Parts: sequence; structure tokens; C-alpha cells
Amino acid sequence: MSANSINDIKVDHFGSGIDYLATTSLGPCIGFVVLLDNNQHIFIEHRSSVYIPPLINLATVRLCFQNVAKHVSDLLPISSITSVWIFGGLSNDLNYSKFQTFIDDINKSSSDNVLLKNIKYGDVCFNLGTNFPENGECNIDLLVSRNLEEENHTIYIIQNVTTFTAGNEIIGVLAIEIKTNKRSFMVNVFQTQNNQNKTVKEINFLVESIKYFRLRAERVGAEEVKNDMAAQLMNDAKQLYKKTKADKKRQIELIPADKEIFENYGDNNVEHDSEDEDQFI
Repeated sequence: MSANSINDIKVDHFGSGIDYLATTSLGPCIGFVVLLDNNQHIFIEHRSSVYIPPLINLATVRLCFQNVAKHVSDLLPISSITSVWIFGGLSNDLNYSKFQTFIDDINKSSSDNVLLKNIKYGDVCFNLGTNFPENGECNIDLLVSRNLEEENHTIYIIQNVTTFTAGNEIIGVLAIEIKTNKRSFMVNVFQTQNNQNKTVKEINFLVESIKYFRLRAERVGAEEVKNDMAAQLMNDAKQLYKKTKADKKRQIELIPADKEIFENYGDNNVEHDSEDEDQFI
């Protein structure tokens, strides 16, 4: 892999890096971004619905997080977690809605688990879902970049819509600066105006997707930027995306045991609180 490439963590894989790391095409998958050692190390896991609990309750959501924490510990055993960021999923899927509810509950409660108590933000309903994928489907790219001069990491979330006639189009970019906590986003309204070869239904889905992306960005507490600042944000994200390339030697695939852990957890375990919750970190 070129020295200028950014490792793109593929579906159902995890990996770590120092200055840059990425995972692409999250939808309906979930991406876990973990920053460690005062943001000196980056960990990303790209988890598909196969490795999301089939039955969503507090016990299985916590178990899912524990499993992610184990992978962090496997790769970076002497590191300490600084912050955790979670993005992906779909808006119209009941399982993801339930998952989001329990993330919110975990954030409101206290926990001794290092991963759980360092969740800074989680949104697993980030992509607009649809019952008519022929009109378009949403997915996001997650990219983490380090500004060496300012010692500041930025998480970029690129919102894409894939349509049959136009292919993949960027409709917005959200940026979260870790050190300064500055959060900004832009929307690419040009995509709704560039109507060549698009069907009316595809244009309507693009419009709805932009509206929904704006809502999710505002939910993070981001402010919309326009004109030159919007163009710069789009360009920064695009330049990083162009460098993404999967390095199979620097990422690890999830295994059957990572989904088999959910098999013994049913509705009766909603209040379950694992005694060995903290063993991984």
C-alpha cells in the first residue's frame, strides 16, 4: 500500500492506525470509531447487520459494545480509550431504532466500563431508509484525519446517495474536530439541480435525503457552512476519500464467535448486567 493511502476498513473487519483511518459504504452497517491515548491512535470497526444482535435489548447492546472493546484491546492492549463515536444504520429499521434508544440510555447512565463511559456520540439511524431502493439508497463514509500541526483529529462523515441512473453522489459532509469540538456540515444542493438523466422519484429522494442529513447533522450540534467554507469542507473530504484503499494485511475479519455471543440473550435478559463487563478494557 502506498504511503499516501488511507487504510479502508472493509465490511465486518476492524483495524487501527495513527494519523489516518477510514471505512466506507456504511449503510445499513454501523461504524465504531475509537480514539485512544489522547487521540494518538485510531481504531475503526465496520460491523454489518450480521454482527448486530438479532434481538435488541440493553443486555445485547452492552454485549455488542463489549465485543468491540475486546477487539480494541486485542489490537492495542496497552492503550486507553479517549472517546468513542458511532455512526451508520437506517432510519426506517426498527432494530436500529431500538439500538439507538439503548445507546441514548447508556449515555444517560453511569458506567465503569471504559468504552461505554467514553461514548461521545452515537447515531445508528443516520442514513435515511427507504422501501423503494430503486429510487436511491443512502450510505456514509467515515474518515479520520489528523492535523499534525494542530494535533487535532477530525472525523469526516460523507453522506452519499446511490441512484440507478447517476450512481453514487455526495449530498453532504459533516466534520467533527475532536480537540476543539467544532462541528460543521455542508449540503450539496447542486445534486438536486443536476437533473440530467434522473427520474422524478430519484430527484425527490435526493431532496428528502438532504433534508434528513441536515437534521442528523444538526442533532450532532453541527452548524451549516456555505459558499467558500462549504466548498472547502467538500474538497477536504473528497481528497481524503480518494486516498482510501483497503490494506488486507492491516485489518482483521470478524469471526462467527462475534455473533454467536448473542445467542443466549433473550427478552428475559433485558436487565442483565454482566459481572465481567470490564474485563476487556
